Amino acid sequence: MSEIGIIANPHAKFNKRNPDRQKLLGYILGEHGRIEVTATLEELGQVARDFRKKGIRILAMNGGDGTISRTLTAVIREYGANPLPKIA
Repeated sequence: MSEIGIIANPHAKFNKRNPDRQKLLGYILGEHGRIEVTATLEELGQVARDFRKKGIRILAMNGGDGTISRTLTAVIREYGANPLPKIA
């Protein structure tokens, strides 16, 4: 089971200015988690589903305000009545 799941938005301004950020986050995570880059809302929904199935314990988001609100919406929709992971 992955402990940590990070969802990154490649369209976020900070990520566009720092395109290697996802590689660095993946390196830092190592075997403790995984980072997923989602370019569309459909990909975001699929990643939320995968993270729920894998039982991640901590969810982190890499992007701006829009990324955070869209990610939380997708995760809440996917988890339903199940407990959410801790949010970072």
